[in-house]
This record gives sequence, structure tokens and C-alpha cells, in this order.
Amino acid sequence: MQTLKTIICFFIFNFSLIAGNLTPDSLLKKLYIASNDTLKVKALIKIVEFHKNSNIDTALIYLEHAENISNETNYLRGKAYTSRLRGFIFFLKGDFKLTLSKYQESLIYFKELKDTYNIGKLSYLIGVSFVYLGDYKYALNNFFEALQIFEKNNFGNDASDVIIAIANVYGRLKYHEKELEFNNKALVLKLKLKDEYGLAAVYLNIGNCLAKQKKFDEAKEYAKKTLQIAEKLNNTKWQINANGNLGTLYALTGDFKTGLKYFLKSIAIAEKNNDNDALSTAYGNVGKLYTDLKQQAVAKNYYDKALEISLKTGNLNSIKENYFSFYEYYMVNKDYKNAIDFFRQYVKIKDSLLNESTYNQLNELQTKYETVKKEKENQLLLTQNKLSTQTIKRQKKVSYFITGGLIIVSFLAFFIFKVLKKQRLANKIISQQKQQVEYQKLLVDQHQKEILDSIHYAKRIQNAMLPKDKFIERKLKRL
Repeated sequence: MQTLKTIICFFIFNFSLIAGNLTPDSLLKKLYIASNDTLKVKALIKIVEFHKNSNIDTALIYLEHAENISNETNYLRGKAYTSRLRGFIFFLKGDFKLTLSKYQESLIYFKELKDTYNIGKLSYLIGVSFVYLGDYKYALNNFFEALQIFEKNNFGNDASDVIIAIANVYGRLKYHEKELEFNNKALVLKLKLKDEYGLAAVYLNIGNCLAKQKKFDEAKEYAKKTLQIAEKLNNTKWQINANGNLGTLYALTGDFKTGLKYFLKSIAIAEKNNDNDALSTAYGNVGKLYTDLKQQAVAKNYYDKALEISLKTGNLNSIKENYFSFYEYYMVNKDYKNAIDFFRQYVKIKDSLLNESTYNQLNELQTKYETVKKEKENQLLLTQNKLSTQTIKRQKKVSYFITGGLIIVSFLAFFIFKVLKKQRLANKIISQQKQQVEYQKLLVDQHQKEILDSIHYAKRIQNAMLPKDKFIERKLKRL
């Protein structure tokens, strides 16, 4: 049961720009009424989003137009989104090296824009590309980088998607304890977020973990949960996954008839949707079933189809699994020469995908992630404690300042009150003294008037009694 590639495809869809419930006509109308180049690019990108999964050729026409305008006008965000969409188109075509190249180009643009969320997205998508190229070390490195970004910025749903991808990589590496650990982490988040799409992925993954532990009946229940959600949401990708896994589980428990029924459902949906990776897996599973049924010619036909598709897409994981299927097929048929040849090719690819040093590097990556996460948590706690201490100190200082200020104000108020009281008393005394002075002045003026009046009166009497000046003057002249 190879579920990782379909699960990763799902989260690539989940990370795409969303055109919503818009129709082709409404999208074209937005393009025609766009008043400037920026609005035109945005409208073109939405049209590409609308067509990319159903009509790649149409999507490419509009994508090229969006790329040209973005480059001519140096519209950086337009370059970022068109590069990512171009990478997605390469992914659908199975050219994972070009996919990686375009995603890395898009990441550079988003870093220049300082767009944290899309930096996390592109780190994730680059990790997906490395998975398909068989480089698990760099895949996990990018997944952990994306996870740190999403957790730090509280992007819960995106963080849970990345956790699922990490679980899938650990499953491929046979780290089944880690695989189950991360799937359970994702399950808690998806239930909390009520994310049905995400739950479908987690249920499928947990079912695979249980199947590896030979708990096939429990695994079937989880696969059926996935199928139920997929049919409810009309999600063909999950229908392919769930039917394929149920086919494998029933085949493993000896119910080949029911197993074949689920396999054929998976193939029919995959063929209808041109899902080559899913087809390769489904053909290989049906080949295995017919091998167990000892219908070797039919089995060989399905194995050939599976290997042809995987070689065409260049998916090393799928090629590896198909080489091993051919090894088992030729061993059953006692064709040891071909069996050895295919086993050697299987080992060669397996060794290129993973070696002992890679295991150590993967452990270091997770340790680094856990350490950095713990350090950030500790740093946050220290920062919070420091801020709390600083806040308490600041509050104490403010309290002391306010108390001191109140005391000073009180003293000033008391002093001013005393001064004002003294001033009022002094003013009262001065007023009284002024009144007394004025009264005394009035008395003096009165006495002065009386004296002057007496003088004037005496003078008048004197003048009346004394002879006049002219009389005296005549008398003196006579003498």
C-alpha cells in the first residue's frame, strides 16, 4: 500500500490558490474588465487555478500570459505565483526536477516579498518534490522548516498537513513508531480543526500503520472512514487511495474477490482522472493479487503496465516497488535469472534512496527540529518571565512615583493653604490699618481745616480792628 504520493498530491491541491465558486465566464469577465496589469495577472492566475487540474493545456495558455505580464512589469508577486503554478504543472506531468526548480524560484520571490505564509508553503512543496526525487533527507529538512514557520505563526491547519507528510516519509523509511507518532499528532489537530479532507489522509495513514502491525480488520475500518469522507466530498483522489488500500487489505486476508473489486474501482477512477502514479500503484497491486491467484499471465500484464507508467513518470519510489514486484513474480515462476536482475535493480534504487548515513542525518534533522522548537519555547518562556519581571518593576516604579507625587502634592497643597491663610490674615490686617490711616488722615484734615478756619477768623478780626494801610501810609507821609 503506497499512500504517500497520493496524499502529497492532495496537499499540493490544498495549498493552491483558491478560485472559489467562480465560473469560467465570471473569471473571464474579471480578466476583461481588469483596469491595470496587476489586476490582469491576478485574474489570469485565478483562471489557471480553475483549469489546472482538469485542463492543463488551457491552464498553460493563461499561465504563459500571466508570466509574460509579470515579467514585463516586474510584478514580483505575480512572478512568485506563476512560478509556483508552473512548478505544479510540471508536477502533474511527472517532471519532478523541473517542479523542484520552479518551486525554488518561487520561494526566492516570496522571501523577497517577506511573505511568511507562502515561504512555509514553498518549503513544504519543495519537500514534496524531494520525496518524489527519492531524497528523504532534504524532504524532511524542508518539511521541518515549513512546520516551524506554520507553528510559530499559528497556521494550525497547514502545520497539521505538514505533520502528515512527515509521517508518510517516516513510513517509507520503515520508522513505523515515528510514522504512528506523527499521524496521531495530526489526528488530534485535524479533529480539533474539523478538517474532513485532512482526516481522510490521517485515517488512511493510521490504517496503513495498523496493517503493518497485521491488524487488518482495524486497518479496514480506517480505510472505510477515508472512503466515506471521499465519497461525501466527491474527492476522486481519496477514493482512489481508499479503494486501493481496501483492495490490498482484503487480498492480505484471503478475500481476493472483494480485494479485486476494490482494486478495479481504484483503477477505473484513476484512469478517468489520468492519475498515473495511482494507476501504477493500482496495476501493481492487481498484478500481486493475480500472482497469488496463480494467474501468472494476467499478473505479468498488470506488472508491465505498472512499470511502464512509473518509468514514464520517473517516480523512483514507484519504480523501486515495481522492480520488487517483478522480482517476486519471477521467483514464483522460478525464473531466477530475471528475478536476480530485477532484485539488483531494486536494491540499487533502494540504496540510492537511503543509506545508513541518511538515517543518521534524518535523526539529526528531527533532533534539530525538536531542539529548536524547545529552545524557542524556553526562550518564549524566559522572555515572558523577563517581561513579567520588568512589568512588575515598572509597576513598582510607577507606584512609587505616584505615591511620592501624591505626598509632594499634599505638602505643596498644605504649604499653599498656609501661605494663603497667612496672606488673607495679612491682607485683613493691612486693610484694617489702611482704614485706621484713612480715619486718622480724615481727623488730621478736619483739625487742619478747623485751625485754618480759626486763623482766617482771627485775621478777619485783626483786619477789622487795625487801621487800613492807606490811612497809615497818609499819616506817615504827613510826618
